Amino acid sequence: MGDANVKKELGSLISFLEHEEDPWGIKDLKSEFIYANNLNYLNLPKNFKIEGLLDSQLPHPVAELAPKLQEHDKRVMQGQKLIPVIQTHFYHSEHKLQPYLFEKRPYYNERDELIGTIYHGKKLNLFSLQRYITGLTPSVLMLEPPNKLFTKKELMVIFLHYRGLLAKKSREKCIVLRGR
Repeated sequence: MGDANVKKELGSLISFLEHEEDPWGIKDLKSEFIYANNLNYLNLPKNFKIEGLLDSQLPHPVAELAPKLQEHDKRVMQGQKLIPVIQTHFYHSEHKLQPYLFEKRPYYNERDELIGTIYHGKKLNLFSLQRYITGLTPSVLMLEPPNKLFTKKELMVIFLHYRGLLAKKSREKCIVLRGR
């Protein structure tokens, strides 16, 4: 697909994606980039020309994942459905591993022809009890159990145990909290 055709077919979508902060990208049937909006997460300059490149050609450690990323592209196109993946790598200029959830789906042109894939990346902010115990708390904490594996009372005991309370004090705390 030539540059003129890309601009014509994707013009309004690209205009929309230019204003998005999250990473968005479009690849063709050969897994070559047609477009990517935010290369800052890869620590690449704003004027970096990504069009026509494969993942393996990027000057970033994510290039090491190219075989898996291209396999992912093929699975999405063959299955013609969304397939999410979590990529953990050194993103931005920070020197710590960061997980991103990338949702990749087939991309069709106006004539309903498959022309490649479109992806959206979202930085994941993971929470663990260890982070809570050491004082690093999240800004949002769900107050309802995510599933029925444990009862609320069992979750409370586990939580209090991780906070370092002894069994007797945990039992007392459960009684006090339940009485409220």
